Amino acid sequence: MSRAGGNMETLIKPLSRLIRKQAGGILIPTLVMLAVGALIIAPLMGLMATGLKAGQQIEIGAVDYYAADAGVENAIWLINRFDPEAETPDPRVPLLVGYDGAPYSMLVDGDTVNITIYKRNSTTYRVTSASAGSTIVTYVTYGRNFLDNAITSPSEVTIKPNVDVYGDIQTPILDNQGDHFGNLLDWDIAYWDAMVAMIPGFYYDQVSADPAYASSSYEFHGTVTFPNSRTSGSLNIDSKSDGTLNLTPNSVLYINGDLDFKGKNWKLNLNGATIFVNGALSSATDSPSQIKGPGCIIALNDIYFQPNSTTNDYIFMMSLNGTVHLQPTKGDFYGSVAGNTSVELWGKPVFHWQTPPALNFPDMSQFIKENALAKLLSWDIQ
Repeated sequence: MSRAGGNMETLIKPLSRLIRKQAGGILIPTLVMLAVGALIIAPLMGLMATGLKAGQQIEIGAVDYYAADAGVENAIWLINRFDPEAETPDPRVPLLVGYDGAPYSMLVDGDTVNITIYKRNSTTYRVTSASAGSTIVTYVTYGRNFLDNAITSPSEVTIKPNVDVYGDIQTPILDNQGDHFGNLLDWDIAYWDAMVAMIPGFYYDQVSADPAYASSSYEFHGTVTFPNSRTSGSLNIDSKSDGTLNLTPNSVLYINGDLDFKGKNWKLNLNGATIFVNGALSSATDSPSQIKGPGCIIALNDIYFQPNSTTNDYIFMMSLNGTVHLQPTKGDFYGSVAGNTSVELWGKPVFHWQTPPALNFPDMSQFIKENALAKLLSWDIQ
């Protein structure tokens, strides 16, 4: 027993001497660590405070952004439900192009948002929505009014060699073998099918009560006005000598079938009227010898048209379900062309788009609003 106790004492004594030799040795590293900690802790705490403040600012910025975004959504809702023919139209949505609507405000989670709607053109608005810390400027559209294009087709457009086109073209496919001076626009006309479906009835309703021209041909001499506003079937129009066929100003000539133009030495004066062909339209070369606008020539099916020349008045030509093959043999063409299947421009003319005058054609801005919802064109955060 005493032997075991001796052994334990023998082990403890060297350990005690070792500990005494290390007395105070840990103090210096401890003091160094405390000093370094003192140097680091203050900036670290400041950095943490800055991070917390930055986080708060980001959160505030996000709240401001979402408040401004809510203002944009509210403006789009107002535009979509706006009725310009209401007894008292909402003053926040402008009626006239180039004007602001009445500025207004709304509260979003306690944040005041100020909103202004500006009418850029007949189908596009600019919305400015500003919260306390964020401003969003966006453009909203119903889809472009295709009367603002030189050529429009939901399928394709072909420009043959030696043909020049001045104005915008809107189509998914352009085969340009000539020269185009203008913008090529993406297809965004969501209202196209609805518009094509309503146009025949739009014109028939204007003439349905009138007596119909019963003959299948109309031959004239001199200067005359077509006697009826509609036909009972297809019609051939021909002049054996120099003559001018006038249409009643701003009226409708509704052809209940196909329409063929024959003869070379006569002129067609649209007088602001619309020829609607409930079938196909075709013409012999140089027939008529001249078309004077303004006015519209619209066919349900294909248009194959080879007039000699046109005046510099606006003419709108459209095939609702088919192709427009337009080939003036002399002179330029002024106006706009649209075709459902395709538009083909031939010959050596120059096609000029110009601002449309008043036409006997559906009110596109209102029709677009009734048949398409506004959508965003661009988005800018300031």
